[in-house]
Amino acid sequence: MNQTYWLRQVPFVRMVIPLLMGVIFQYSFDFEIAFLLLYVFIFVAFGMFSYHFRWVEEQFAFRWIFGLSFFISLFFIGIFLTKQHTVQLMSINEEEQSFVGVVSELPEEKQNSVKVFVELQFVNDTYGWKPLETKALLYFEKETLSKQLAYGDLLIFKAKLSEIQNSKNPNEFDYKQYLANKGVAYQAYVTHEKWNRIGQGQGDYLRLSAQKVRAYFLQIYRQNGLTDDEFAVAAALTLGYKHDLDAETRQSYAATGAMHILAVSGLHVGIIFMIIKYFLFFLDKVKWGKYLKFAITIFILWAFAYISGLSPSVRRAAIMFSFISASMLVERKVNIYNSIAASAFFLILENPFIIFQVGFQLSYLAVLSIIFFQPKIHALLYIKNKMLDKLWALVSVSIAAQIGTSPIALFYFHQFPNYFIITNLIVIPMAILIVYSALALLILSFSDIAAYFVGKLLVGLTYVLNQSIALIEKMPYSTTQHIDFNSLQLFGFYAVVGSIILYLIKKQKRFLQIALLLAVFLFLGRVSKTIETQEQQKMVIFNVNKSLVINFIQGNKGIIFTSDTTINSTSLQFAAQNFWTAKQIVVENYLSIKEEYESEHLKKKGQVFIFSDKKMVIIDDEKSIRYEEVSSKMPIDLVIISKSPSIEIEDILSIYQPKQIVFDPTVPFWQRKLFAKECESLGISYFSIKEEGAFTLNQ
Repeated sequence: MNQTYWLRQVPFVRMVIPLLMGVIFQYSFDFEIAFLLLYVFIFVAFGMFSYHFRWVEEQFAFRWIFGLSFFISLFFIGIFLTKQHTVQLMSINEEEQSFVGVVSELPEEKQNSVKVFVELQFVNDTYGWKPLETKALLYFEKETLSKQLAYGDLLIFKAKLSEIQNSKNPNEFDYKQYLANKGVAYQAYVTHEKWNRIGQGQGDYLRLSAQKVRAYFLQIYRQNGLTDDEFAVAAALTLGYKHDLDAETRQSYAATGAMHILAVSGLHVGIIFMIIKYFLFFLDKVKWGKYLKFAITIFILWAFAYISGLSPSVRRAAIMFSFISASMLVERKVNIYNSIAASAFFLILENPFIIFQVGFQLSYLAVLSIIFFQPKIHALLYIKNKMLDKLWALVSVSIAAQIGTSPIALFYFHQFPNYFIITNLIVIPMAILIVYSALALLILSFSDIAAYFVGKLLVGLTYVLNQSIALIEKMPYSTTQHIDFNSLQLFGFYAVVGSIILYLIKKQKRFLQIALLLAVFLFLGRVSKTIETQEQQKMVIFNVNKSLVINFIQGNKGIIFTSDTTINSTSLQFAAQNFWTAKQIVVENYLSIKEEYESEHLKKKGQVFIFSDKKMVIIDDEKSIRYEEVSSKMPIDLVIISKSPSIEIEDILSIYQPKQIVFDPTVPFWQRKLFAKECESLGISYFSIKEEGAFTLNQ
């Protein structure tokens, strides 16, 4: 196909690229908004002027001027939109204040609290009530009333807002930026006596209506026998309701490569679309029938999108099928790439930060990869038998999707489902049957007898799906975990895929040679990283709440000493697992900080550690500085202050000559301030883990 002709068929591809570039540019460099409006105005005006100026119209050689102006205008629009959606920090009162706000998302019940996102509308300061426009993450004390909170509830509460902060552990998930991309910068804990619900139904009308419809559908599920894991999976798979999915179920689906089934997406919207098309076929023969069919299709598709929670994947699919419906209405062939680009374009206009959501990235990469690679993979093997050919088609879809999504999944989750083909051969047909059964149950819910039997079918199908996932997860080597895959490898892998795509399109060997060369560089980089990790030697004190956690690393082996042997494994994994994965570290021992230990590179006796040529001591009470084997004025590399010892820095200096003093996360805030002030007056280097993040000592 002629390249120029193809580009004319995909105007939204040409539009979404500069918009995307503008968003990424602003996100990376934070361009000043004062210049944006001027630049946008200049380029839009210049573009319109050049388009209507006669000599540009008549001279083909100058038509690029309009295209360039339009490209740059969209680039600056991307910058402008990103700036507008960036969270603006406000000055925070250190005392408790009263706020009025609206619950902006479905509350989520946690183990000891109820997690609620709130759009703040008013704050009561010393000058009275003032309007406010920001979002906050609130954790309400778990009790009867807080468990009844719902989307659209208007609340008045008293709390001390604090800016959301990361623990600043190496390679740790950037939770602060994650919430900032959602417009949230503050958090607080609200006890039961410090809040009241003063109104309901204050949210977006369409979302409120959709929430009520979904709640009604979920009640139908419950009334017809769906409980526990079957209810949780069916609700997530058909209605996008994921709040009842427990951690174990999520992990099982993620580990087997079936997590995409629990996100309402193109598969679900496609089924709805085909059902509408099938049942409304008679309208094709009626005058104006095709227009009525189009209107009904659009209404049902977007009603389903709203009811299922308007995730990026379902919105992408709804926009795509809306374009397909429109093309059928005007009897024109739709370009699938243009439809995909159009859906991305409108989603980015609505919220530019959506491109940084993992769900958005996986959704678009999966569908693009399937569209391009699946026909080519399927054509590699010719099968006469129709059933086997359909089976091979399903396998080729799974392989194609993995080509597009595996790099980004490895980058974020550091694991790979080895049996993804087996998983998809089971879950995709099962998901289709479950969607059909769920629709049948909702339609036939007026009949107790019919609903009873369909409900039993839905329970059985969901049970079989869950058991199949559990069985695959338990198979030997079902998942490869803790795979180190950094951003350089991510871009390198996609560069290889891009070169292969160009080779398949243009049939020029140079692109295949580029792909092979890039693959060699990736392999050499991997080898170099492995050699580097085998030679590493360092000590890390992680920032884990109310615990001293010291990690000694020699090569790719590590040992943990902690002050709290009952520390929540989830907390430690969240703080350290990404670091261990990036450095290819296997932790072999978890020991109490009180235990003695000796190996080739590490010796621990009493309060003293000797790690190769580095010496450090832990001081966690006033007795620590009188340890019998420590001589007067002992030169030492590091003093670690833990808990709340009744000492002063001068007491430490009377016995040790430390190069640096570290305050661990267990030291109270007031005492950290006193220690820091004393260190500054004495000219001693210090490091506060709670404020500055994990402390690293390299050999």
